[in-house]
Amino acid sequence: MKNKNIYQFFAERIKEERQKIKLTQEELAERAKISGKFLSNIERNITKPSLDTVYRIIRALGIKPEDFFKSSSDSGFSKNPPTEAYLLQIKHLLRNSSTEELKAIIHIIKLILKIKNKPKHRSEAWLIN
Repeated sequence: MKNKNIYQFFAERIKEERQKIKLTQEELAERAKISGKFLSNIERNITKPSLDTVYRIIRALGIKPEDFFKSSSDSGFSKNPPTEAYLLQIKHLLRNSSTEELKAIIHIIKLILKIKNKPKHRSEAWLIN
């Protein structure tokens, strides 16, 4: 955080974490219960958010506050967002799905995992039976 004010740090980290989990500003704003324009202004360091707002955004990103305040090079998540963030994104995408749709999606996931874990060669087939 050297040579940066705290609001510039907030702006850069929020945008960085949002982009890692491939959320739009509108999606993150909805999760944090703020307007998209307000989030845009925070990310561009035009608006200075309250600590409560920063906390809501951090939680909406699915990360722990202590991880947010580490630089991306220190956090270990610069290339791989935390699993919790992926799960939140999946939950967000499926929030309006019916029970039947959710059952179908679970079935598809199980099939994908089964294929993924299938032996690459016939000689390995005995390993999963």
